[in-house]
Formats: sequence, structure tokens, C-alpha cells
Amino acid sequence: QLLGARGYSKDTPLEWMYRYARQARLVDGASEVHKMVLARSFLKDGTDFWSWER
Repeated sequence: QLLGARGYSKDTPLEWMYRYARQARLVDGASEVHKMVLARSFLKDGTDFWSWER
């Protein structure tokens, strides 16, 4: 959408990146699942996501 027709052209790697990202999202699971897994991990470890010091 950002690049118009160039995003579909095989002249640039953008078409492959977009196609791969769409497939990876379907194979890897929904974004909501990743958010829940990260939230559970942060809550379990007691890690503050916004803290710069670990």
C-alpha cells in the first residue's frame, strides 16, 4: 500500500518481503497470541517492559 505497484513488482525485494511476512504470520500465529505470551513472560519474571535497567 505504501509503495503502490512497486510493492508487487518482482524487480525489487519488497514483493518477496511482503509475501514472506504474510506467510510467516499465518504459520507463526496471530499477533494477539504473541502479545499474550510476552505479557505472561514479563509478569512471571517481574520484568518491567518500559524499564531500561535490567
